[in-house]
Amino acid sequence: MLADGNWRDQCFLATKLAADDRASLEAQWADSLRRLRTDKVELLQVHNLRNLEQALPYARELKAAGKTKYIGLTHFRDGAHAELERLLRAEKPDFIQVNYSVSAPNAAKSLLPAGSRACSTSGAGNWRRCWLSACSSSASSPR
Repeated sequence: MLADGNWRDQCFLATKLAADDRASLEAQWADSLRRLRTDKVELLQVHNLRNLEQALPYARELKAAGKTKYIGLTHFRDGAHAELERLLRAEKPDFIQVNYSVSAPNAAKSLLPAGSRACSTSGAGNWRRCWLSACSSSASSPR
């Protein structure tokens, strides 16, 4: 649909890595590109921090090669918030995706403020501006 409508440059595509070894990460990445019918995505996330020791460096390699514009980290459990907060400081991902809603508000206690601090120290200002700048730069400058 994206290719048929010539809409690819107007879309923000994201995918995730979740594999236990380098060969599986590479195969998963290739399969994602094949299924998405593209040669790059805007956001590549390490899902649930799985195999972070290999997945994050691989994601950075892909970013350096121009295959993704942003790198992110995800997790769905409150118990991972402390580790995500540590990783925000240490690894400075471009995005995080966490469990945060009316029925799961715990991310607001430390993780979201940590994300706000990470954005402010990166020069993006506040976290809202950080998100908006990522969205607007992607939308206004097709790759």
